[in-house]
Order: sequence, then structure tokens, then C-alpha cells
Amino acid sequence: DEPIDREFWCRRLSKALDYRLCFYRPNDSFRLIFGDSDRIPGLIIDKFSDVIVVQITTAGIELCKDAILDAIEELLQPQAIVLACDSLPRKKEGLELYRGVVRGSVSGLVLADIDGIGHLVDVLNGHKTGFFLDHRCNREMAAEFSKDRHVLDMFCFSGAFAMRAAFAGATQVTAVDIHEPSVETGILTAKHHERSKQIDFIRAEAFEYLSSAEKKWDTIFLDPPSFVRGSKRARRNLSNYRKINTYAMNSLKPEGILITSCCSFHVSRNDYLEVIESALENSDRRAKIFRTGYQSPDHPAIPGVDGTDYLKCFFLKMEN
Repeated sequence: DEPIDREFWCRRLSKALDYRLCFYRPNDSFRLIFGDSDRIPGLIIDKFSDVIVVQITTAGIELCKDAILDAIEELLQPQAIVLACDSLPRKKEGLELYRGVVRGSVSGLVLADIDGIGHLVDVLNGHKTGFFLDHRCNREMAAEFSKDRHVLDMFCFSGAFAMRAAFAGATQVTAVDIHEPSVETGILTAKHHERSKQIDFIRAEAFEYLSSAEKKWDTIFLDPPSFVRGSKRARRNLSNYRKINTYAMNSLKPEGILITSCCSFHVSRNDYLEVIESALENSDRRAKIFRTGYQSPDHPAIPGVDGTDYLKCFFLKMEN
């Protein structure tokens, strides 16, 4: 019971920033506001170095837009603020879809420092905010199993894991995604770091690519999009997760490593473990789970709040 004004938003954003700075440097990239987890449903704010991308999905937050932008400017003094208000859930609230720079200026791709590696981010035309920050811890752990290995980054988007694997000393990295603009951004990032010979970007449909692949990899990072869009359809749609995991297991060398994940909050951890078990049976392979991963600290989960603990990641060591 308090006024929802500029001071309110300054307090909320300042508190969220203090939390993030427990884990990240001030000039790093991170999610500043994660909706319900920061007690602001309908608002996402990602910081890519000194460029801020804001997603608004509810009519209530849309009404507060100007005060929120003022608070961001006061707190962070960014080079630019981009409103990425083009997600389909806005239609349910009767809101228009739009995207563009609303404060400051930015043109083209943004070079953002993400855990010590510069990534080109398409904040103006990219998917959602332009980059997926939630897997950063899992990518870092997965990179441990890349040195002197042939690595596949499946559903690579703009190649965030591919780049980490390359920096970790992978012999060769294959990065695959169907979305051409994201693949092109990944290619440019690889060129920026002079890793073009080490990373082979391929635009292809994932199921077709893996089902027909003759090559076998030492390590596969499997990060599919959400195949489950509603809880009533969750059980029926798990078949796509089973299929893609089966294909990935069949594409691993003996004793290879699979890092597999699910980003749908409609799929529980136990559900996904059943998917992994079924895929192992389908591929006639055996494996041990030796590590589990979650979303990174800038995407905190709140006990009892559905949807905030959504990212499941399992590290498997194949035995045959």
C-alpha cells in the first residue's frame, strides 16, 4: 500500500541491482529484473554492458513504462534503453507489439561482456531480449568438458556455449540452429574473436540434422526451446524431448558427455528425468548423471511461486 511512482521504481530496481552485484561486476551483463522473482510480474530487464533491454508483457506495467524508464536512467545511466515489447503474450492484454530504442542511441549489434567473453547481441531485432543469460552457469560448467574434444552446440542460438567451448580449448565446435539471423550473429562473434576456423556454424533443423548426422561428438550441449506451451498438454508433448535426446545420445561417442536441458516450467525435474530414462532405453545406451544445473543467480527462483524455478539441466556421462 504505497504510491507507484518514480521513487517506488527506483527503490525496487536499486534493491534488484544490489542483489545482482553480489554475483556480477557492475560492467557485466545480467538480468536486472526477473518478473515475479523480483515482485514485479510482467517486467523483464536485461543489462548488456551499458545497453538496457526492457520487456513488458502486462497492461499494468505498460501504464508505468515512463516511470520505469526514468528509474533505469537514474540508476544505471545507460548508453541506450531498448523496449522489446514484441512478445505474443502482450496480445492477451490487448497491447500492441513494438520494438525500438526509446532512450539514448544504439545501432546494429551490441558487444556485451558476458562472464569475461564479448558476445555480439542483437538487441534491435533479436529474439526476446537478444541473448539467453539464464544458462551462463551451465555453459561455464559444460566448458570444462570441451578441451581437446569435438563439441556440438545444438540449438545454439548465437553460439554462447560454442564460444565458451572454443575458449576452453575444444578441438572443433559445431554450432547448429534453424534461425538464420542468430546464426549470422554467432558467425560475426566468432570472427570478432578469430575463432572462425574453430567453430563451424550450421543453419539446420535440429531433428533432421541429428537424426541424419554421421559424425559422433565427444560432448553435446542440448538446449532445445520449450516444446510444452501449456500444462494440459505437458504429458503429450514430452515426446519431442524424448526424440531429440535419443538423437543426441545416438550422436555421442562411447563415454561421451551429454548436457541436456529443459526450459519449460510446465515440465518438472522428475518429468525430465523420465524423458532422459526413456531416451536411454530408446538409444540402447547407459549413462550416469554426475551433475545437475539450474538457472543462473540473476534469474532467482522464489519458493512457492510457479514458473520461477523453470530451468532443468543434467550432465550425463555415457557408459557405452
